[in-house]
Amino acid sequence: MGHYIDLDGTFNFRDIGGLPAGSGQRVRKGLLYRADALHQLSDNDLARLQKMGIRTVVDFRSPEEAVQHPNRLPPGV
Repeated sequence: MGHYIDLDGTFNFRDIGGLPAGSGQRVRKGLLYRADALHQLSDNDLARLQKMGIRTVVDFRSPEEAVQHPNRLPPGV
């Protein structure tokens, strides 16, 4: 599912651009990503994500999980 993006700290970071979005449309590339283990991102990963222009993260983990393993995110996200 989606285009794999190789990062140091996560194993499943993907651009889901190109996938069906309904009514025959597709998700625009470079707009929506999915990932795991954002708490393990390296400094290099953070710099790369900042260059990609990511501004919002939606975390579907439980509050307990989020407290146990807080995300590492670029400034302003």
